[in-house]
Amino acid sequence: MTIEVLRAGIFTTIQDKGRYGYQGAGIPVAGAMDLFALQVANRLVGNDLNKGALEMTLQGPTLKFHKTTMIAITGADMTATIEGKPLPQWVNIPIPKGSIINFGPVQKGCRTYLAISNGFNLPSKMGSTSTYVRGAIGGFQGRALKKGDILPLHDYSDIKGIGLRALDPRETPQYTSNLEIEVIEGPQKEYFTDEAWQIFLSQPYSLTTEANRMGYPLEPLNHKALTRKIKKEMLSDATALGAIQVPPHGKPIILMADRQTTGGYPKIATVISAHMTRLAQAQPQPNHIITFIKSDLKRAHQLAREQQKVIEEKILTGEKGKNAWLEQALLQRGQVKAQFKQIKDSVEDIYEVSWTKERVISKEAVSYPEQFIFMN
Repeated sequence: MTIEVLRAGIFTTIQDKGRYGYQGAGIPVAGAMDLFALQVANRLVGNDLNKGALEMTLQGPTLKFHKTTMIAITGADMTATIEGKPLPQWVNIPIPKGSIINFGPVQKGCRTYLAISNGFNLPSKMGSTSTYVRGAIGGFQGRALKKGDILPLHDYSDIKGIGLRALDPRETPQYTSNLEIEVIEGPQKEYFTDEAWQIFLSQPYSLTTEANRMGYPLEPLNHKALTRKIKKEMLSDATALGAIQVPPHGKPIILMADRQTTGGYPKIATVISAHMTRLAQAQPQPNHIITFIKSDLKRAHQLAREQQKVIEEKILTGEKGKNAWLEQALLQRGQVKAQFKQIKDSVEDIYEVSWTKERVISKEAVSYPEQFIFMN
């Protein structure tokens, strides 16, 4: 079972939740930038939440499937198509052998995830299949994908009982160009003046074109640098996901998935974990604005629990899954959500959908809305 890369996209890698336990040896965690989108995609196809998936940045690949399988597409909208017909996101979709899926340029957001039932058949490196390109570790040959790559898959899992799955449409992330990001005070906040802290919270920022999986350099749109009151150099200490360090030039840098394991710049704040998924979908555009809001640990923990609850409890199955599957598809076709009930009531007349039509996959019969698998 394989997938052939016909076109690689700008930067496509295999990522899971990351490589933990080796930062003391200088090995970064890596892992998916948008852990929410990764985990939802895995839930939709019946995988463990930590299973490796494709992470596509800004422009996606073209892939040929040499075996029937089941997929889920989450994250940014890259207008994925099969035979020129759009595929819905945040749902599971059976893909017949020989199918070619094309991912275009991103519409909103930055990163798209493609999970495949039972995942990629790749060796685990230090407990993870995540790709860390700078160290040539993990993933497919330790690098981003390129044209001609053949990606091995595990044997297709038994899908009996999976059926239609869809994220509750009310929980689908909305990617915007104006991001409000909550932060808690950083471990070296006292290095900065009170004025610098107020500037940090009130000044809008944009990502520079140097933003990548390692870090997000920020451009202050009011052109105000963050000044320090403690000038002495600090000893390097451990870095955390979402830590915001400030070099001598006074422009913040947010540390992301491929961050270095230690750093010597003072850290004024840390992004709460639930909002890292928002940052993962930010584009390096001057009109994409980031502002910071002061939060606290209690709220950070609450939002993290709520986000995990969505992953665990808001993947709908059965009759609810069928309704959510249809609604996700209709919303992506530009339908107004308020029209959903009216459309659903007459869906078989409009789209000639038969919910009971069986599509045989891996010798298992599963009911899918045929017309929405390859949407007109």
